Amino acid sequence: MDLRRSNRVPVLLREKARSLLRLKTVRLGKPLSMPTPLFRHGVASGDPLSDRVILWTRTERSGEVGWTVATDEALQNVVASGVANPEEAHDLTVNVDVTGLEPDTTYYYFFRGGDESSPVGRTRTLSEGGVDLRFGMYSCAKFNAGYFNAFGRMAERDDLAFILCLGDYIYEYGNDEKGLGDKIGRPFVPDHECRTLQDYRTRYASYRRDPQLQRLHQRHPFINIIDDHEFCNDTWREGAGKHNEAEDGPWNQRKEAAFRAWREWIPTRLPDASDPSRIFRTFHIGDLADFILLDTRTRRDRQTKDLDEMEHADRTLLGGHQFTWFVDQCEKTRAKWRIIVNSVMMGQVKSDFMPEELGNPLSELGVLTKREHGPEPDQWDGYPVERRRVLETIRQHVDHNVVFLSGDCHSSWAMDIKFDPHDPATESLGGEFCTTSVTSENLDDDAGWHPRSKSLEIEKEIIDKNPHIHWCEADSHGFVVVDITPERVQGDWWFVNQIHVPSDGIHHGGSWLIQSEEDRVRRSGGPVT
Repeated sequence: MDLRRSNRVPVLLREKARSLLRLKTVRLGKPLSMPTPLFRHGVASGDPLSDRVILWTRTERSGEVGWTVATDEALQNVVASGVANPEEAHDLTVNVDVTGLEPDTTYYYFFRGGDESSPVGRTRTLSEGGVDLRFGMYSCAKFNAGYFNAFGRMAERDDLAFILCLGDYIYEYGNDEKGLGDKIGRPFVPDHECRTLQDYRTRYASYRRDPQLQRLHQRHPFINIIDDHEFCNDTWREGAGKHNEAEDGPWNQRKEAAFRAWREWIPTRLPDASDPSRIFRTFHIGDLADFILLDTRTRRDRQTKDLDEMEHADRTLLGGHQFTWFVDQCEKTRAKWRIIVNSVMMGQVKSDFMPEELGNPLSELGVLTKREHGPEPDQWDGYPVERRRVLETIRQHVDHNVVFLSGDCHSSWAMDIKFDPHDPATESLGGEFCTTSVTSENLDDDAGWHPRSKSLEIEKEIIDKNPHIHWCEADSHGFVVVDITPERVQGDWWFVNQIHVPSDGIHHGGSWLIQSEEDRVRRSGGPVT
């Protein structure tokens, strides 16, 4: 039975009930502490460095709360503590930047207000180098499209240094958009599309009541970038494809409201206090890796399908200030690996070979333009001039070992990055790993066919006609575990068995790696253990 298509709701509800009972026990040995009425949204941590990390919680009322950090789960060996004051002006959220910590160390923490204590969270600082790095990567978690089973599977892993969210942490849609919320018991809250500060705050609050997302935050620190659905579909600098000022109000007000709610609910350290809209920043993992995190959403020019306009010399996706910063980061980097993190696919997808019956379904993933089957205007394919400038910067200032990590396209990809991927003489500058969605609709969902059926011919056609693309998988949902050593970077794709009921089923989807100084993607023999 195809559970994602089935109308047999009573059967789904029975399986859902059985699965919910199973989820009460965590497979890590002993149950995690549960949220209390005061701390009903749990705890979280984020933006770890080698000597600090941000701790987060939210309370249900104003009033002083204490926080404690220890090196043991029993919270006996306390290394830091303090007091915070959640305020209505910040939606009663608390973000504490705890300093003076040791590198590559696991810490436990909790908050206390009055007679209530929060769940105990676990976090970890970054290494200063000399050790390998492993982390989880995901994007596109649409609440009313399915259960966050992928989050539960990442939460069960003790080997992840952090979770990298590539954007679309929330979706702003209302329940009138496509989705299965009513059928599977996961409607959006609020019911309507998010437009105001209170709307976005309420949407984050509803997400953070999800038990699997709470578990993931409770067990691992996050590093986040943004994509369009933290704001509005197809966001650009001065608007969005789905934003209508006559109906939705001024764009600048909506954009600021979305940014403000994101800053309140996501434990993030702003790199420039004078510019709260700046989130592009760099994380240094000693001499192993530099993570260059880009904002490929809020500073870009408007998307266009006009091929002449796409090639305009001044057209930008990053914006002038961010591009100058990116060049500076490439000039300064001295680590073994340069990991460039952005929310949209960097690599090219050639599409003029596709007949309509193949191109139209794939356009729903944001890989091709619908019907025209030309470059997708929302990805880097829609900004080819600046992409060439980015790649030229890399060629001039970075000596090998570049990996792009990307999301947004609701599908899985491993490819080489080249100036002209269809010219066999063009050398590769590095590789790109794209993660699929946690729940957001992918190819079989949008096309309405059985999983791993008609999608196979599309995937084969893409790989046959695009020699730089080594693998794509357009149907499955899940996450990627990225493992970095001085010798190679490997991505292991893990797919959940289903999303329309709670489930702990998971399977390995594929593994690809980039060897040091080889600058191209190769298949791996299996996942890293």
